[in-house]
Amino acid sequence: MYNLMLLKSAVDAGSISRASVELGVSQPTITRGIARLEAALGHQLIERSAKGIIPTDVCRNLLKHVERAAGQLEEAGATLHRMRRSRYRTLACGGSPTAMESYVPSVMFELMRRYPNLSLQLYEAPSPALLKMIQAGELDIAIGARLQIEEGQQVEVEALASDTLGVFVNARHPLLGEPQVMKHLLATQSWVFPEPLWSYPATMLRDTPFSSIPCLVRAQSSSALRWYARETDFLTISSSLTLHTELSSGLVAELTTDWNFPRSQHVIYYRSTSDDERPVDIAVNLFKSAGHERLDGKVDGDT
Repeated sequence: MYNLMLLKSAVDAGSISRASVELGVSQPTITRGIARLEAALGHQLIERSAKGIIPTDVCRNLLKHVERAAGQLEEAGATLHRMRRSRYRTLACGGSPTAMESYVPSVMFELMRRYPNLSLQLYEAPSPALLKMIQAGELDIAIGARLQIEEGQQVEVEALASDTLGVFVNARHPLLGEPQVMKHLLATQSWVFPEPLWSYPATMLRDTPFSSIPCLVRAQSSSALRWYARETDFLTISSSLTLHTELSSGLVAELTTDWNFPRSQHVIYYRSTSDDERPVDIAVNLFKSAGHERLDGKVDGDT
């Protein structure tokens, strides 16, 4: 192979002296290498002239095979590199119902574009169950609410997106644009509450008899909750991430009220490794760079 490289360099340069300078080897080395090839093949490969060297027909045919072989070697190297990058063939990703309803599918889709041979397993479960699955090694990655991590668990946590509870209505609702008093709204409007209700609004509603609400839907399905918020004039208590798609597309908006709803945070749980080509680490970076929109239209992390 080395002698073939010397021959190709000499033919490409047009002279042995120029090839010697380009390769950084002596002229006798190139001459001996070509001579050995000619002896092995039984054919003359170059002709010398006053202007340099001229390849014979045998030499031209030989170099065509050499170039073809070089291309095949390059493709083989690229294939091996792709095989090395895709040696992790499966990824188990878990998400809370809120996360799965909002941004997890789109990020996982982008991951599949980068790893077309990846077998992706998606699981939906409450955040505490997801954390236990991460700790047990049943999941590679999980997205949900921030929870307390016990010492020694070796689970990494990265902040992803803010999640705000609030009152949401369709973008054409007549109450939009003016601050509203919750006590009056509860007595006059039709409502959708997620079932079970989050602890914070449940505490605030403790002194409100539900029987006094004109019409109340208790939605155990996030899909149903999203439909009511999008398609009807019902007022909906929800989280911003549950309505992420509707908010991003402008179909739903937040109603300003005198209640101060809390902000929580979605995080990503995973086990770190030193292999930065692992799909887990690629997925973590994709989630961190996704830039999920908040209710006020800013990207998470803005002030």
